[in-house]
Amino acid sequence: MSRADEGVPAPPGPQPTGTGAPPRPGALDRVLIAFTDWSRAAAAHLWVTRWRTRGMSPEDVRAPAPADGAGAPVLIGLPGIHEEWRSMAVWARALREDGWDVRLLPELGRMVDPVVELSEAVAGVLSRGDLRGVVLVAHSKGGLVGKAVLCGPEGWRVRGMVAVAAPFSGSPAARLVPLVPGFRELAPGSPTIRALARRTRADARIIQVEAAWDQSVPAGPLPGALERVVLPLAGHESMLEDPRAARVICVLARRLLARRPGASPGAHVGLASRTAIMGR
Repeated sequence: MSRADEGVPAPPGPQPTGTGAPPRPGALDRVLIAFTDWSRAAAAHLWVTRWRTRGMSPEDVRAPAPADGAGAPVLIGLPGIHEEWRSMAVWARALREDGWDVRLLPELGRMVDPVVELSEAVAGVLSRGDLRGVVLVAHSKGGLVGKAVLCGPEGWRVRGMVAVAAPFSGSPAARLVPLVPGFRELAPGSPTIRALARRTRADARIIQVEAAWDQSVPAGPLPGALERVVLPLAGHESMLEDPRAARVICVLARRLLARRPGASPGAHVGLASRTAIMGR
């Protein structure tokens, strides 16, 4: 059954033609991709992101206050470890153009605090603003923070989450840098990873997005997820700046917004393991 047959809006670009994800890169390509991706991440942490977003404020992607009280839908961006709100600039601008009231949270810093503490900060934003029907868009560790929010006392305020390259099963790469702040918690089998894995009810509100190959977070389905989407991209950090990823995220966020609160997983769960959105 196609997406059109299911009554689901189709994402941009050609539709899936096979039953699996795009082909895995060869060994040499994987080495080059990993080196390029990590170099890009290091450069972004040092100055590139700040240079590209100079003069940008989190308020720039907020929707104007409505005159009639019916505002734009609210979306909160959750970056990954050692990323900050500026890291989500490409996605945030695309989402704002798509009609969202995007909330980027400088108070999360560089996402090195424990997942539970970061989730409490996000929950505070939801509670203080009395926000409801919110959609979360997360990258990497932000997906763990978002799931913790979904499982927490303010989770009822969130309609769902688009989690991109989130290490729900842990990241083996985290073991390579155990002394760098924040990474130990992301290793497979850590107390945080195990605790979140046991909280399965929230998975039905998560759309999982992965690259065809990711050197930091190996591909693998989140059991019970609403949908799993595999993008024809390679690398962990590069998705943050890819306009194809931004376009697909806009479509998936709208799909979550269209679901009624408390709705059970639909037909996408059955197709999850072979979903591949081919962007242009």
